[in-house]
Amino acid sequence: MKNYDIIRKLSLIYESGQRYKVQSQLFRLRR
Repeated sequence: MKNYDIIRKLSLIYESGQRYKVQSQLFRLRR
């Protein structure tokens, strides 16, 4: 169970990071 929780947390962090990257790139393209 603990391992699963850690993997879930890491995947959430990775997802948010990817989203942030995409958003920053879109923002740059707009300007």
